[in-house]
Amino acid sequence: MNFRMRDALFPLTLVAFEAVGVRYWQVVFNDSRRWLFLAILFVSVLLRGQLLLVFRSGPGVLLGTYMFWCTSTSMWSEVPQLSLMKSIALIVTIPVLFGAANAWTFHSERNAPFGFLLPIVILGLFAGLFDRGAAIQGGTIETYQGLTGNPNYLGAIIAMGFPYAIWQAYVTRSTRNRFFLACGVLAGLSIVLWFAGSRASMLCVLMILGGFILALGRGKRTIAYSLIILLTGVAVAVPVIQTSIYERFVLKGNVETGDALYTRREVWSESYEFAKQGGVVGAGYSVSIGSGDFAGGLTVVGYGREKGNSQLAIWEETGLVGLALYALLVLGIIFQLGSNLLKIKDPQRKVELGLLLGAVVGFTVHSIFEAWWGSPGAPEFAFFWSMVGAAYGIVRRAAFDRQRQRVRLKVQLTRVNPIAAFER
Repeated sequence: MNFRMRDALFPLTLVAFEAVGVRYWQVVFNDSRRWLFLAILFVSVLLRGQLLLVFRSGPGVLLGTYMFWCTSTSMWSEVPQLSLMKSIALIVTIPVLFGAANAWTFHSERNAPFGFLLPIVILGLFAGLFDRGAAIQGGTIETYQGLTGNPNYLGAIIAMGFPYAIWQAYVTRSTRNRFFLACGVLAGLSIVLWFAGSRASMLCVLMILGGFILALGRGKRTIAYSLIILLTGVAVAVPVIQTSIYERFVLKGNVETGDALYTRREVWSESYEFAKQGGVVGAGYSVSIGSGDFAGGLTVVGYGREKGNSQLAIWEETGLVGLALYALLVLGIIFQLGSNLLKIKDPQRKVELGLLLGAVVGFTVHSIFEAWWGSPGAPEFAFFWSMVGAAYGIVRRAAFDRQRQRVRLKVQLTRVNPIAAFER
């Protein structure tokens, strides 16, 4: 793929959504400017005929139905202006990011399908390594927030960089210098994630690793499983390591009560009560029941409350109908990508799809701990739909490659035996 200026639009737009909360990067990528980047990418995607790719793919019908329902809630919303504004953002953001990501992986060279994630890797390492004193005390441990001001936000950005780093380590394993560089990036991301202490992001990374291992050949998969078992055995056998991991990531420093969910229990309980009030049809897309202080504009900073769980937020905002449509949509995407992972024979394409499927599943798990699904401007939302688009682009590319191989085989058979080629 010959690099052109328009090819930079998608990576720049994606990092614009991820960098809004990172100091120094906000000079270029702020709350308002991310929408400018999206608008420019919208024009590019439209002109290249990629805007409707999402509706021609597997989740197209379910996604269209979900979008229609979210928009419909504006009619009975407690804050109609907010619901309508967010619905418009939803309708624009998903097709644009999906289309751009789909086209990127479909047209990319075999060694560069994850190139659009490089700016996020740079962002994560910059945010995590250039503000070493930014730590907050939580029980018996300190969690590191870097330049983001929030350990969970930092953890999410770091998790977003893992597919790129793992892929680079995989494709450069036979080239010593580049392999060591990729491993160094992986180590840097892992260290920052450790000190950030974000359990949701760690689960996300585990899902990405799981997708990668699942896509490997049988022999490599056996080696990977053996290594995991070995590392797990060491962690269990050495009391100091076991205690450190348990206190840091299970109890999150809350040693006195031993409650692993103490940081989420209260907010989940409150969100559940409001979710029940949402009933069957909800209180309006992106609305927080009882909060009518939305001031308008391109951001909802300062509006509503922390919900802490996307599924409860969906129930509150769009009701049980919206929750059911969401479940069908996400499960449908995961099932279709998983089915295609089993069908792909090309080892390299299989690993690409495995990493992307792992990221999709990982951030679905992540959404259980952070209520970002109902916010089309959220960093995680932009990343999730970019991963879905990229994954379907790999599926499309694999199908295209298979078709091209069949055509080549037919041409070869025609030259050798025209009758046999006709019969095939």
